Amino acid sequence: AARIFYGKVCGIQIINLSRIQKIESSRQIVHSRVNLDDWLRKNHCTEPIQLRIFRERNAVERCMLHFASYEKRTEYEPETDSFLCSIYYDEHDETELLIRILSFGPVVQVLGPPAFLRQVRARVFRQHQLLLGIDA
Repeated sequence: AARIFYGKVCGIQIINLSRIQKIESSRQIVHSRVNLDDWLRKNHCTEPIQLRIFRERNAVERCMLHFASYEKRTEYEPETDSFLCSIYYDEHDETELLIRILSFGPVVQVLGPPAFLRQVRARVFRQHQLLLGIDA
């Protein structure tokens, strides 16, 4: 969904349809065409997320379907019998993308960038603490 303020895009975010409780008509009317391309270009990631996708449990097919809405480049790496995938994303989607990637478990390995990798480690560490019943 795009947030529009005075005819200009000021944000884009993913909406969880299952959490919508009420829909109302907006009082704001946009009379001109809204250009999402400029906003997307300005808020595109500086470095793509790099993943190694292993061939177990149909992981490659599931990842390609799951991340179909993202620009990505994927190539086969014969030395490891896995696929290297670079996902280009809108910076505002980073948390959503992190959650989606973690849902694949051990069949996906996050290789970079370092800032995203730190977030993955922090989330996994926190999940481990919660599993052991440790309060942080």
